[in-house]
Amino acid sequence: MTSDSVRAIFASGEEKTVEVLLAQAAEIALLNAEVERLLVDRRGVGRRFCAGCFEKQQKIDRLQGEVANLRQKLRYREKKAQEGYFGSSTPSSKKPVKPNSGAGKQKKKSGAKAGHKGHGRKGFTPETADRVIRVPVPGLSRCGEETADLGTKRRSVLDLPPIQTEKLLYLLERRRGVSTGKEYRARAPGVLPGWLYGNSLVSQAAVMHYVHGIPMGTIERMLRLPRCSLIDTFHGLSTMFESILPTLTAEYRMASVKHADETGWRSQGQSGYAWIFHCEKVNLFLFRQTRSGEVPAAVFGESRVPGVLVVDRYKGYNRVPCKVQFCYEHLKRNLQDLVKKYPDSSELKRFADVVPLLRKAIKLRGRPISDAQFYQKAEALKSEIIAAMEADANDEAIRTYQDIFRDHEARMYHWVDDRQIPAHNNTAERELRPTVIARKVSFGSQSDKGRKTREVLASVLNTLALRGGDPAAIFKAALDRLAVDKKLDRYTLLFGTPSPAVVAEARIQCDAPQQHQPPPDTDTSTGQSHLPRHRSHKTTLRTAAAAVDLLIAIFLAPLVFQLPGVADPSPQLHSNNTPVSAILSTDAISNTDETVCSNFPPSHGPGSSRPPPHRSRPPPHGSPEPVAHSP
Repeated sequence: MTSDSVRAIFASGEEKTVEVLLAQAAEIALLNAEVERLLVDRRGVGRRFCAGCFEKQQKIDRLQGEVANLRQKLRYREKKAQEGYFGSSTPSSKKPVKPNSGAGKQKKKSGAKAGHKGHGRKGFTPETADRVIRVPVPGLSRCGEETADLGTKRRSVLDLPPIQTEKLLYLLERRRGVSTGKEYRARAPGVLPGWLYGNSLVSQAAVMHYVHGIPMGTIERMLRLPRCSLIDTFHGLSTMFESILPTLTAEYRMASVKHADETGWRSQGQSGYAWIFHCEKVNLFLFRQTRSGEVPAAVFGESRVPGVLVVDRYKGYNRVPCKVQFCYEHLKRNLQDLVKKYPDSSELKRFADVVPLLRKAIKLRGRPISDAQFYQKAEALKSEIIAAMEADANDEAIRTYQDIFRDHEARMYHWVDDRQIPAHNNTAERELRPTVIARKVSFGSQSDKGRKTREVLASVLNTLALRGGDPAAIFKAALDRLAVDKKLDRYTLLFGTPSPAVVAEARIQCDAPQQHQPPPDTDTSTGQSHLPRHRSHKTTLRTAAAAVDLLIAIFLAPLVFQLPGVADPSPQLHSNNTPVSAILSTDAISNTDETVCSNFPPSHGPGSSRPPPHRSRPPPHGSPEPVAHSP
């Protein structure tokens, strides 16, 4: 449209249409000028591109963007192929490629320097040796040559006898008093009443499995024992020592420095988690089907506890009532991942100078310097880290990383104020590693009872190992004393008398109301169970049948025991001082029996050493047991 045609339209009175057309004409003129400017070649004055060349340039720009995107994907795949699926968090055993260390990072060659005399091995003396064996010269009797005695030469050897079980047959003496007519019996040493396996075997097998992580199949082949019997034995030990966990939990809560971590653990094929709560003297393991914050909240309780908890940034620990220190090792790893993800960002490469600061903060606590030097260097490192996190940044990834330190400043610098507080959570991860290895071998627990058994025995035995000494020997000594008196306190036997503060904390924890946990088949939103109805009907019928049997037994018992020649085989069960709940429980029956628990039910065959079901209480160890003599 020309200007003359526009004036003609304006003269006709169509003012609105003319205004629109003039605006469009002005916009088209601006667009044409922009096109002319883009078509001018900057390398030459007045040189123009044809329309085909301009389209090619646009295609080149688009292809360059696609190439940049493909290069980023290729870098990610190369990183995954070298470092594994989890990137920098991938364990070394799972890394597909392990490059050799550079010349500057190779370790020093082992062994002494050339020409160094060395110290040699120290031999044994007859006093320090376990056995002294005299070895004669072989073959002298056949040659008939007369020889002179030149003495002996000492040869020190460390050896290990084969691990094998021994079949012990104790001949227990029985004697009778001439004047009193009472019968006295000896007791088998080193074994719990009614158990087939000795305390030494039980202790070694439990430590092998729950401390050293040896699979059950390997223990079965080493000891030549049936696996099912070993599992039943461990269940009995769990029942015997589960009362220790509240005191261990209280001692963990009172520690000045605490660690916590979690990892996956399946139970009965269902996903779950293994939790570890570690301090200087306690390793507390919990196996739960959830990773929610309810687990650490149940361990710490609601009241304020002393000390600092060192964890990663998992939000499940936000409810703990104590100070929290975030792990710098995780933060350092996250920043290294950002640099690898965006290698073309120069700003991110400059910000990566924070990594050496975090590494110095992690290693500062272990350096051989005085406390005054430590706190001085810690304050300097803190100032440098704060300055790096408060600096301006244009990269969004850097700003997101800085927000971690800004928003959680109260959980970042406790290691500066106290040298005992580490800036990392590596301790908990190391203590949890055997459980991770056991998960890879066994794929978790096969039953809820097995999960509970692992929770108790792993906590008790790993705590014993953490406090030094031989856990198997200490555990055996405790079992030997329980074989004499099963009413002894389990915690005192293994760990000594707890402090009054720990006792008070454990009492508060036991008195606190426990939160109701719905069954696994209950919908938490509606509170309705998904179990089939016929199960509840069967349970009701069994309960009713048991109640009827109990009533019949109560009414018929006086008539039966009044018959001539029939005596009450268990007067303790039917004493007036025994409540009905104790009669119905299995504990009341085991209290009248010499057994604490049995390795084998009667159906396990003739190998069982289970005594008769009703026997009087045995005397203390070392003294003969009086038994009423029947004429």
